[in-house]
Amino acid sequence: MDGRTIRRTLAALGTPLLLLGPIAMGQEGTPSDRERRLDALEEEIRRLRAEEGGDVGARNPLNALNPSLTVFNDTLGRFNPGGKYRDRTGDDDIAIRETELDFRASIDPYARGVVVAAVKETSTNSYETEVEEGYLESTSLPVTVRAGKFRQDAGAFNRLHLHDLPTTDRPLVHQKFFGDEGLVGRGVQVSGLLPNPWGQFLEWTAEAVNGDNSTMLAGSSSQDPAALGHLRWSSDLTEATVLELGATEIYGVHSTVTQHLEQQVHGVDAMLRWKPKEAGLYRSFLLQGEALWGDREVNPGVKQPQPFGAYVLAQVQLDRRWHVGVRQDV
Repeated sequence: MDGRTIRRTLAALGTPLLLLGPIAMGQEGTPSDRERRLDALEEEIRRLRAEEGGDVGARNPLNALNPSLTVFNDTLGRFNPGGKYRDRTGDDDIAIRETELDFRASIDPYARGVVVAAVKETSTNSYETEVEEGYLESTSLPVTVRAGKFRQDAGAFNRLHLHDLPTTDRPLVHQKFFGDEGLVGRGVQVSGLLPNPWGQFLEWTAEAVNGDNSTMLAGSSSQDPAALGHLRWSSDLTEATVLELGATEIYGVHSTVTQHLEQQVHGVDAMLRWKPKEAGLYRSFLLQGEALWGDREVNPGVKQPQPFGAYVLAQVQLDRRWHVGVRQDV
């Protein structure tokens, strides 16, 4: 039974009920009568949905055990005359930078599992395989809990995988602070909504992970955990316009053999998105920016400020599958 059949059946059920409603009200329209009619209609809706096949596991229990699989491919074409641009050799080529396999499955009513594996190009015709993310995520708690390896909630860009980026690479400030791959942690993440008297959307995230980021922290020799906190506020300015603001705080240790030196990173991010309902699949505009700065101990009790870095991104959607944008790194 398809959606049109359900709608026709519901219309057939609903019409006599609407016609009988005024009559019943005039004759025997007691609350109990109306409640029985509503209960009967709700039961019929549930029956029709079940016949349509909404419960896939009930139709084929074997499929309920299989994870969903999505394949992503990121291919980059490069033209760089004379090798005069940053980090380029001058070779013009087309490279398959990454092929990603995304596995997701419900484990039970309370949790699901996610594994993201990628085959990456390390040099021309040379590839390596890596598990980019692998974690368990709660689905029925008042807060969302992730445990495993995951991309950390550090601003707006860091959560995105390579194929999701609106530009060909990560912002320079992210590469400077977090490395080419961004900030990925092994540990626990807890997030949820923050109640407030103003009725605003406030989402908080707290993370405790290994301090093994090789750019910002101690890398593989780390013996100390790192902590991250992020707060996100979002509001609908109009039916088509959303404003989002965020703040990030990261604390860790970049260790030496004899000293444990602190590292702090502070960040703010903002995003303005326009996406009209009547043309939401074909037209949109995005303005996004982020800034990072920090303090790094060079000796116990002696901190050295890290340079300020930022980016601004503007992107216009021309059609359902075509976007044009520009990013300025500072």
